[in-house]
Amino acid sequence: MAQRSRTVGAVAHAKRIAQRFEGITGVDFGFIYKDGKRTQKRGIRFHVAKKRSSEQLRDPERLPDELHGLKCDVLQAVYKPHGSSTTQLGQLAPGLSIGNLPRRATGTLGMIVSDSETGKPCVLSNWHVLAGSTAAGAGDEIVQPGPASLGAGDPANKVAELLRWTNLDHGYDAALGMITEGVTFSNHNDDANIDLVSTIEPTLGMRLVKSGLSSRFTRAIVDGVDGSYPIDYSSYGDTTRWMDGIHLVPDPLSKDDEITLDGDSGSVWFQEKSGHAVALNFSGEDGIGPLAEYALAHRLSRVIELLNARVP
Repeated sequence: MAQRSRTVGAVAHAKRIAQRFEGITGVDFGFIYKDGKRTQKRGIRFHVAKKRSSEQLRDPERLPDELHGLKCDVLQAVYKPHGSSTTQLGQLAPGLSIGNLPRRATGTLGMIVSDSETGKPCVLSNWHVLAGSTAAGAGDEIVQPGPASLGAGDPANKVAELLRWTNLDHGYDAALGMITEGVTFSNHNDDANIDLVSTIEPTLGMRLVKSGLSSRFTRAIVDGVDGSYPIDYSSYGDTTRWMDGIHLVPDPLSKDDEITLDGDSGSVWFQEKSGHAVALNFSGEDGIGPLAEYALAHRLSRVIELLNARVP
């Protein structure tokens, strides 16, 4: 507990420092890299849009070498919301295309949860998928597949209504849609052949999988925790927000070229053998830099708490 308190305090300190510098795209606690390769050493990491050599920096531009007794590292990485899509049909289940019809927002259905107030089943995804705009309102029509997946002349298939969502000010991008009476659903992940079950907390080095709309079934390792990353939501009518999350990179034991792509927003990262749900994907790579394959995800336990929901 003392170690966790120290790392959380160090990340909070790093975030305060980051807000004084241009070009910083996130801070977290995670594995230190050397020559582009992950080591087993851990420390505070500043993510930057463009990494510069020590010789190119003036003293006021230098980031600390150490915070709260933890070594600091600098990673080159830029993040953006991963909305958009391809088509997939069937009963409601993790990995399907879903979105807000009037706001024309599309992404991935993460999993099925229950509304704690009514006990009714709901779809879980990101705010920028199920709401898709600051103009969205409760009762907006949620369709599957999402609007961007519909072909010319295809009828929209209503499956839910927008119920509630997180306040982006609080650092979480998530929302619920109450499932329409008569629509069938399941938390069974066909790719892993397992049902998604209760949430557990992410830890460094944890191996996870997810079914995303675009990149499909991919494997990753939790590379950073307790992070905070500025994400631009201006295309959704909002502004840049510092979002809390974990940092994921490809599992070296897999052959996945991509772990998240546009359209994968809202997918749930989980443990392949147990089905324990861990994190809600909300952002990913922009393809720039030597470490250009990564994903960002919210702690699912906190998402569930903020949305006043529960995992069946």
